[in-house]
Amino acid sequence: MGGPPLPPDASPVEWFSTGGAWMHEYFCVRHIQVYRDLGWDCWVVERNGEDIVGSVEVLYATEPEPFGRYAHLEILELAADVNDGEVEEWILDECESRARARGFDRFWCRPVGSGGSPEVLDQRGYTEHLRQTWLRIVDLDRIESPPFDAYPLTGDYDAEASHLRAIDHRESAAYRWRYLWRPVLTPEASDFPTDVSFSGRSITLPGRPPATVLVNVWKWRDPAEAWADLYVAPARAADGDYVADLVAVAASEAASMGATSLEVVVPETLAEPVRARFDATTVPLERGDPWLLRELSSMP
Repeated sequence: MGGPPLPPDASPVEWFSTGGAWMHEYFCVRHIQVYRDLGWDCWVVERNGEDIVGSVEVLYATEPEPFGRYAHLEILELAADVNDGEVEEWILDECESRARARGFDRFWCRPVGSGGSPEVLDQRGYTEHLRQTWLRIVDLDRIESPPFDAYPLTGDYDAEASHLRAIDHRESAAYRWRYLWRPVLTPEASDFPTDVSFSGRSITLPGRPPATVLVNVWKWRDPAEAWADLYVAPARAADGDYVADLVAVAASEAASMGATSLEVVVPETLAEPVRARFDATTVPLERGDPWLLRELSSMP
C-alpha cells in the first residue's frame, strides 16, 4: 500500500493501516503461525548458512476442480543478488519433492502474485490452465441488484465454503477465507483493524443454489473503493449471467457502504459477461494473471 514513515513505537494496527514495510513483525509472526496451524510450509533461504536471502511459502489445499487436491507456491522471493535461474530451479526441486512426499500430485504456480519466473516454470513443464481478469466497476448506485435471500455466515470455511468454487482465485480459497475474510466475519475474535465496512452473507437467487458474496471496504486505504469475493456452486461456475447477477448483489452491497467503485477478479472466460453488463474496465497487468500447473505424477 505504501505510506509515510512510521515511528518505531507504532502499533501493529497503525503499521497495517498505513503501509510501512511489507509486514510488521507482529503480523509476520501471525502469518507464519497461520501456516503452521494449517500444516503448510514456510521457509527462509540462507546463503552459506549465514545470510537470509529469500523466503518460500507453499500451501496445500483441496477444492473443487479445476484445482482439486494440490500444492501451491504462494511466495517465492529472492534477494536481487541471488535471483537467478539455478537458485530458483533448486528451490522448486525442493518444493515439488516435498509436495510429492506429502502425497500431492498437482503443483500450481501463479507468477503475478506469488513469484516464480515464467521462463523457469515453462522449462520445467508448467502449463497454463486458468487465466484471471481483474475488473473495475464504477457508479455503483446505478446498478440494480436482483432479488435474493440472505443468511449470515459464521466464518467456518469447511462448513460454509469448502464445497464451493472461488471465483476470485488469487490465492487458494482456504487461504483467502481464513486469512482475509474470517477476521472480518468474526471481528470479536480478531485483531484485524476495525476501520472496515464489510458485508458477508450466503446469497440465494431464485431458482439457483446458494452462493457466498463477500464485500469489503478498507476505509483507511480508500473509503470509496470496495472489493468482493464470490464463492459459487461448481456447476454454476461457468455461468456468466449468474456470476454477473452475484456481482450486481456485491455492487449493491458496496454502494450501501458508501463505495463508488468495486473491483472483482474473475476467470477470463467470465470476464465478458461481467464487463458488458456493468461497462466494467479491465485493470491492466503486464503479463496477465495466469495459473500454471505441473502434474507431479508424471515426473520420473
